[in-house]
Amino acid sequence: MISDVGSISFAYLDGGSGSLLVQAVIAGALTSLYFVKTQWHTILGLFRKKSK
Repeated sequence: MISDVGSISFAYLDGGSGSLLVQAVIAGALTSLYFVKTQWHTILGLFRKKSK
């Protein structure tokens, strides 16, 4: 077996990899927005003063 430890490897991104990355970013952004939308009152409750 020949091992070339010192070689430089270059990554290749084709169209499928790029679209998968874009889809993951969009899905993450939309998931974050939905979470904030559904938990907005809870988030605001953490910063409001409690009345007696």
